[in-house]
Amino acid sequence: MRLMDFGQEGIVKLNDFYGQNLRVMAVQPLTPLEQNPPRTYYSFNGVFFAICEGEGALHYRDYPNALNFENLDPLELEAFLLHKRLSPDQKQRTLIAQFISVYERNIQKGRLYLNPPYFQDAERALFYDKSI
Repeated sequence: MRLMDFGQEGIVKLNDFYGQNLRVMAVQPLTPLEQNPPRTYYSFNGVFFAICEGEGALHYRDYPNALNFENLDPLELEAFLLHKRLSPDQKQRTLIAQFISVYERNIQKGRLYLNPPYFQDAERALFYDKSI
């Protein structure tokens, strides 16, 4: 469970990717919610969001898509960060952009605010494993 910051009372819906409502909940400005199961998303006031692990209350607008860095190649990430060399693989470029976005948000917040699956593994591989 993660404490969610909605800023106001309202209705949160959990939907599958076909748009079917799986659950409807009344929420307070700060409400704990479970991470959304695979292939589902939450919505609040027409804004879609997902929930990941992390520190502190997660604002619903800060994590619009469920990210997963399992397939991020740390060597591709390192090549981009050190040499500005773009990967020929579009999926790797997307993962690198997402990783950097999450990393920057964590720096802004001063803590591990967003911790999607395999984020810390990719970070550890980047900083502590033998790379290029």
